[in-house]
Amino acid sequence: TLEANLRQIEQSIQDVREDAKRFGQPIRMELGYQLNQYAWLVSNTQGNKARALKYSLESLNISNDSAKMDTCARCYFALGDFENAMRMQKLALKKSPYSPPLLRQLKQIEDALEQSEAEASNPSAS
Repeated sequence: TLEANLRQIEQSIQDVREDAKRFGQPIRMELGYQLNQYAWLVSNTQGNKARALKYSLESLNISNDSAKMDTCARCYFALGDFENAMRMQKLALKKSPYSPPLLRQLKQIEDALEQSEAEASNPSAS
C-alpha cells in the first residue's frame, strides 16, 4: 500500500541519515535519492505535502540535478504554489532543455497558473 511504501522510505531516510553522519558524501548522495523518492511519491499521490517539499529542498542541497528540480516543482504544484513551481521547473529545463517529461510538467504548471490567475481576477466565475 501507499502508506507502507511511505513508511519504508521514511525508515530508509532515517537509516541513511545516520550512515551519512558516519561515512560522509557518498552516503549523502543516497540520502538525496531517498528524500527525492519520498517527495516524488507524495507529490503525485497523497501524504504530507509540506514534508515532501521539505525533503525535496533538502535533496536539492545535496545534488541539484534536473530530476530533483522537477520533483521540487511537483511539490510546489501539489501545494498550489504555482509561481514557485514554474520557477523551479524553468530551472530544471535550463539543465535539461529537451526533456519531454519536464516540458509536459511545465505545460501543466502553466495551465494551472493561468487558471488560478483567471479565477483570482474573476472570483464570481468559480
